[in-house]
Amino acid sequence: MISTTTSNKIKNLILFVAGILIIVIIISLIGLIKDNSIVFPSVLDITNTFFSLLGKGETYQYIGITLLDFIIALICSSILGLGFGILSGFNDVSRGILRPFMIVFRSMPMVIIIVIIMLTIPNDNYRYVPIVSTAIALIPILYEAVSEGIRRIDSTYNDVWRLNSKLNSKVIFN
Repeated sequence: MISTTTSNKIKNLILFVAGILIIVIIISLIGLIKDNSIVFPSVLDITNTFFSLLGKGETYQYIGITLLDFIIALICSSILGLGFGILSGFNDVSRGILRPFMIVFRSMPMVIIIVIIMLTIPNDNYRYVPIVSTAIALIPILYEAVSEGIRRIDSTYNDVWRLNSKLNSKVIFN
């Protein structure tokens, strides 16, 4: 007898595959109606191009550059997001000052952020646009998580931390 968890996983897999098939059918129908392979290529063209790109060495170089950019953006945004989050978690003044900036960064569409970055970078050096735009998108998320996490710490834990004010790895870990 199949357990409920296994049957749910099978059901979810079948629904997922059905969703992919529906997308393939929609793309195929639009491609037949429009009859424009540049705007709506067929699924076969997409698959052939995908596998031909996998055979080129440049593809892996571009993937590596993209992953490196993401790691750089993640490190930068982690440092800034954690720093600002810790600062605003412990200090109401900095929280009041930083909150409007985070709201603006969180609510601004990514396309607008990219255009602003492209306009402000001198000499048409757009190499850093993906890094900066990704970092700007991630900073508010990390900031909010850290800030709220610090603010929601139970006061009894703060009292215990203050009693054990010798700041060492055991105190930080506990």
